[in-house]
Amino acid sequence: MAVVQGYNCPDDLYYTTDHAWVRVVNRNHVQMGLTDFTQKMASTLTFVKLPGLGDRTDPNVPIFSYQSAKWVGWVKPPAAGKISAVNAMLTEYPALVNQDPYGQGWVIEIELSEPLERVLARLMSGQAAADWLAGEIAKHGG
Repeated sequence: MAVVQGYNCPDDLYYTTDHAWVRVVNRNHVQMGLTDFTQKMASTLTFVKLPGLGDRTDPNVPIFSYQSAKWVGWVKPPAAGKISAVNAMLTEYPALVNQDPYGQGWVIEIELSEPLERVLARLMSGQAAADWLAGEIAKHGG
């Protein structure tokens, strides 16, 4: 796992410019959550607004939102598709995102309606993701 200036950035994940991570579940499904950088900058999350199962996703339209005492944010999905799973535990325990952003704090799973390769080509990974995160830390004073 890469650690960029104190922020975890797992090598096996892909990243969006909305500060979300994307995990390949299989060729037709990806899982999403908020990055370590996001959860630390936001501080303790107090609310996560989840989409409904079966809701359609559009990469140009936010699919979920989150808030803390000092932050409100929206996240766009990485691909067109439909919601195949949501982490209902976040309804009662949104701080799971803070405690385990890359594990129990996952937010949604999407059934893709476009090829996985096309989706991954739009995302950052590896050194490119680490370099981008370093720039975001510098920009936001993380």
